[in-house]
Amino acid sequence: ALGVSVQAGVVDLLTELQDEKPARRTQDRNADGQPDFLEILQAGVRVRQEVDDDYDGRTDLWNFYDVSGSLEKQEQDIDGDGKSDRFNELDASSGKSNRTLEDKNGDGRIDMWTSFEDGVRVAQEEDANFDGKPDRFIKANGDTPLSVEEDRNYDGTIDYVAEYDAEGNIASDRTDENGDGTFEASTAFTGGARAMPELDPDGGGQA
Repeated sequence: ALGVSVQAGVVDLLTELQDEKPARRTQDRNADGQPDFLEILQAGVRVRQEVDDDYDGRTDLWNFYDVSGSLEKQEQDIDGDGKSDRFNELDASSGKSNRTLEDKNGDGRIDMWTSFEDGVRVAQEEDANFDGKPDRFIKANGDTPLSVEEDRNYDGTIDYVAEYDAEGNIASDRTDENGDGTFEASTAFTGGARAMPELDPDGGGQA
């Protein structure tokens, strides 16, 4: 069975029924003759949506719902290649993000992991050289960084650490310049401005 809503002579929403309950809905939102919205329902409760937001004929947003019909997961095609490259896990009760996974360079592997608390970013890991392993670790309060740790030579060991003040300005950093596991150089900052760097060749805490 079908249900049809018509606006200005164009089919706006087409609903297919199963056991007298909606089972599938399609919509042509830009009236170009091609559906760009699909909704799948089970026993009248939506379980999935597929959306073509840029009207190029390909889905670029997938919404997934739990048994109560609340949104719990999203997938997006950010670069327009027809494949999901951003995955968003949500708290179904609040609709806020718990975690996002992103493929920033389109190679099919995740290279950014972001964690949220009550929808606010608290941690982020990045794979800067796209080898499948994170090498940059950020602690944050929303858009404000609290600390950053980096493996700049990609040997699996942290060799750069930065701390930030409450305004998000860098307050201090330490660098292991030769990869021996000792942080030989440190710099203090005031209001984000660099002060005189200190050298500690043996890592003993004395310049």
